[in-house]
Amino acid sequence: VSSNNTNFTSISGATGITYQPGVLTATKYYRLVQTSANNCGSVNTNVVTITVYPNLLPGVISANQRICYSAIPALLTGTAPTGGNTPYTYQWQVSSNNTNFASISGATGLTYQPGVLTATKYYRLVQTSANNCGSVNTNVVTINVYSNFLAGSIAANQTINYNTVPATLTGTAPAGGVLPYAYQWYSSTNGTTFNAIGAATNLNYSPGALTATTWYKQIQSSAGNCGSFSTNVVLITVNPPPVITVTSPNGGEDWLQGSIHVITWTDNITENVKINLFKGGIYLQQIVGSTPSTGTYTWTLQTNQQPGTDYKINIVSTTDNSVYDFSNADFTITRVVPPTLVLQDSSVENGQSLCYDATQTIFVAGNGTSYVVQSGGNAIMIAGQKILYYSGTHVQPGGSMHGYIAPGGPWCGAKAPSIPAVVSGAENVPFFSSDIYFKVYPNPTTGNFTLEQMGEKAFEKVNVEVYSMLGDRVLKVEMIGEKMHEFSLSDAPVGVYFIRMLAGEKPVTIKVIKQ
Repeated sequence: VSSNNTNFTSISGATGITYQPGVLTATKYYRLVQTSANNCGSVNTNVVTITVYPNLLPGVISANQRICYSAIPALLTGTAPTGGNTPYTYQWQVSSNNTNFASISGATGLTYQPGVLTATKYYRLVQTSANNCGSVNTNVVTINVYSNFLAGSIAANQTINYNTVPATLTGTAPAGGVLPYAYQWYSSTNGTTFNAIGAATNLNYSPGALTATTWYKQIQSSAGNCGSFSTNVVLITVNPPPVITVTSPNGGEDWLQGSIHVITWTDNITENVKINLFKGGIYLQQIVGSTPSTGTYTWTLQTNQQPGTDYKINIVSTTDNSVYDFSNADFTITRVVPPTLVLQDSSVENGQSLCYDATQTIFVAGNGTSYVVQSGGNAIMIAGQKILYYSGTHVQPGGSMHGYIAPGGPWCGAKAPSIPAVVSGAENVPFFSSDIYFKVYPNPTTGNFTLEQMGEKAFEKVNVEVYSMLGDRVLKVEMIGEKMHEFSLSDAPVGVYFIRMLAGEKPVTIKVIKQ
């Protein structure tokens, strides 16, 4: 045998006509030396060459990977083996435990593209040489598959009052995927369209005060692009804002003194309410300090409740002064004139001008009592049938008292007349001189009347003012160098009016009735 076809050595024991070589790892050259007996010589046969292919060594496959659940890994690539004899053939194999491998049908190339994986897999490539020179396995490539990424949840549904802060929304972390997880909270006012909440990127979230029903959800994301999923949706129901709405009186009503009426309202509160009365936009009185918010309250008006056309009801929560309502418009409280009126042990002081009325009879003083109109005071009495002045009735100098019968009114009205005047019961009123006095005619009148200075003398200047029963001035005229002047009440309503005249130092008032 020779390794170079030049230098041959004998093989021990190989003395037969045949020879079985052993395992060869390199090319060898063989010849047979044939020797004759009787020293007739030796000859060499031809040389037989046994060519040994190089040792078959596997190539390499790559690469190890980590992928998300249900993802497709990158292409597996291999390098060809060395040694052996070409052409080489290939067979990819897969294992779930890196021990037991199975061939993959059709996977006979130098590269292999696995499909979607949901569990970790191990791959190797079996490389086979031609001429039965053997098969070798490559290294094993591991494709680690992360567990399925599953979203957590958030809690909890709530119902809160308007403009209050709800409890913190809490989340549970997702499972699977790749750490670290990322979070983003979203909100919606309709349960359909959600918007990201700025800086709300923690597992829990604390909303601020809410004034509208709001839906929340959280998007939970895995690192490594292993998915983003929404949690369940949490609903925070916000009760409507507390509201009180006055429904009666709500404008235009006319309620009488001493009458009983039901104040009504609607609300969505549970606490008690208080009810106030406003007049002319100014707080007047409290009707009730606390009453259940049932929507009704029975109010008995005082018999001496001040009449007026500018009243409103105000209803307020007893726990939150910002929750209130007023009547939409003014309502009226009308004065009720009593059938009879007794004036005893009373007086009208200096500067006062008081009006008294009764639909039937006014009784003044009597039975040991007194009724006094002091100097500078003015008393007006209107009765539907009669006025009875009894002993004890006094009018001091400089004071005045005027009474008249007016069946069916007009009465004193919503306030006492503010006429600072001396009033007499006669239409032709002597002034302070026996030769000067005033006269009004026609009286009663349907519109126009004339004021005339009577007597031999006349004042050069007379200031004339006409007042209604409510004390409102309706006319003002200066009579300069006139003995008579015509006035018009054509645009004034039917009723009693007072003509105030000032000439010199003393005023005088005359009553005129418009029919």
